[in-house]
Amino acid sequence: MCGFAAIFTYDGSRPDERQLTRMTDVIAHRGPDSSGYWQHDNVGLGFRRLSIQDLSQAGDQPMSTDDDRYTIVFNGEIYNFIEIRQQLEKLGHRFHSTGDTEVLLHAFREWGWNCLPKFNGMWAFLIYDRETRKLFGSRDRFGVKPLFHANVDGRHLFSSEIKSIRANSEHEWGVDWNMAAEFLINNNLDHNERSFFSGITKIDPGTAFEIDAEGNMTRWKFWELPPIDADYSADAAAEFADLFADAVNLRLRSDVPLGVFLSGGLDSTSIICEMDRINRGLPESTAISAFSFMHREFDESEFITDTMNQVSANLQKTSTDGAHLWENVSDALWFHDEPVHSMTALIGFELAKITRNAGIKVILNGQGADEAAAGYTDYFENYWHSMMSRGEYLRCWNEIRAFAAAFGSNAGQIFMATFSRLLRAQRRRSALYRRLSGRRHLAAGQSHPWFGDGLRSHLRYAEAPFLDHRLDPRLRESVTGEPLPLYLRIEDRNSMAHGIEVRLPFLDYRLVSLLFRIGDRWKMKGPWNKHILREAMKGRIPESARVRKEKMGFPAPVKTWFAGSLYDAAVSILSEQRTRERGLYDIDRILEDLRQHRAGTTDVSMPLFDVLQFELWLRR
Repeated sequence: MCGFAAIFTYDGSRPDERQLTRMTDVIAHRGPDSSGYWQHDNVGLGFRRLSIQDLSQAGDQPMSTDDDRYTIVFNGEIYNFIEIRQQLEKLGHRFHSTGDTEVLLHAFREWGWNCLPKFNGMWAFLIYDRETRKLFGSRDRFGVKPLFHANVDGRHLFSSEIKSIRANSEHEWGVDWNMAAEFLINNNLDHNERSFFSGITKIDPGTAFEIDAEGNMTRWKFWELPPIDADYSADAAAEFADLFADAVNLRLRSDVPLGVFLSGGLDSTSIICEMDRINRGLPESTAISAFSFMHREFDESEFITDTMNQVSANLQKTSTDGAHLWENVSDALWFHDEPVHSMTALIGFELAKITRNAGIKVILNGQGADEAAAGYTDYFENYWHSMMSRGEYLRCWNEIRAFAAAFGSNAGQIFMATFSRLLRAQRRRSALYRRLSGRRHLAAGQSHPWFGDGLRSHLRYAEAPFLDHRLDPRLRESVTGEPLPLYLRIEDRNSMAHGIEVRLPFLDYRLVSLLFRIGDRWKMKGPWNKHILREAMKGRIPESARVRKEKMGFPAPVKTWFAGSLYDAAVSILSEQRTRERGLYDIDRILEDLRQHRAGTTDVSMPLFDVLQFELWLRR
């Protein structure tokens, strides 16, 4: 787990060593343990290392093969590197280190880009071939590890973070105001390959690419989510349990101490209980380090206590208030390079800092389970929609009745609302309807009362897409489009800001593949979301956590904070002359709505935070 930067020129020049050093040094937080640089002809590679596997110098990067043909910079982990190494050794490969970087390098030498499907892990890497003068690169299936790219002035620039590319001072990197308008007005964030800086883009997840000596770049997808297997008839819960156990086990491979973020929810509870089960089978087991954020308005202590009574773990609890989080918001935005989705991201930033101060460099977390296994409450609507679209009205009615009984809702109203949505969904198949909807959406954005014409003019018309509201298409969009890519970005920047590696067992590609092969019947049942996970965890986790219906995560009482401890800070930022002079905001309207928020007649906490953080981001 590290960070890297690269310059690949195709205009006849050599990479500027000073530029490469600046690009690498600005992401030193991603790799505080060591650094390295390598240049040859038109290629320069810089690296910052966070030592997790093979802590010796044999694991340093950039790393080259014995004949110097191939050189790699690699950020991430290949969890099954031991098994791949054994295959390569049988084919005659010899190794000088015990880590995964050298295994990746030799795997590419042996199989070319076909090595990628063999990897179980998270990665972004570049490999330069001196013989062909080509640069090969890839990003893991789900985009857990970041990789940014810019093609300017006869150079391809790559890095793990945007600020690294911007440190290349030979080019002026301006704000992409269309992205800014989409964020502030339409609340769109990390919804495409573009960044908040013109010319800097993301390499798509599940992608491989190659650049030849003339600078021509070719990209292709090496992996996609599998289709539903209509013939699947195995015990999905049993298969899930076995795969999950192996996914956790693989992610415990480390030469440094590990811990877990524990929220009290189903996902993190499943992880810590599996870690404990594996730990108890080791000759010398030690207590697991667990870290939890708690707040009196979102009390999950009952579930955490039940879990701690079952496992051998040391729990470190943390709580914070809005004022403390606000002290760090500018610094957090610098590490993120772009605005974040909510103040919950700041809680994660704080939690990562506490974790590193406790001496932990690797954390397991539950990211990805909600999107792949249907964990959000609004997925119930998609589940019912799926049944109705297949004509399964009686089954849908029975499922809604079970849901309504558990949550005290009116089953008849839910059923009719679902049927109404089904009818409305048919209209969206019409191209004319989507064009009109796109124009209405643009008109609404261009009349937003909080922003001036200078910002609203950057909105662009786009035909409204056809949104398939069945559960399976919705989950595919959740994993590949929104919201998972955003959450993975937040996770990566928060952790790497403090030199921590986060591993995500629920994003083991075998688990995700199973979830998309089995369809919706195993994902939801009556009042239960993530039905397959609940079934798989029977007898493995505390029953209180297994059958809890409410979902919290790491919530923040932002509404209360902006009406209280953060009110004056918000007024101060909005009232400053430089804020008004930007011409982006209708300050008087925002201040009036903030006063109404404090009085309790409205809630503008979410859009208010977006405006405030964007202003601070511009200043930083």
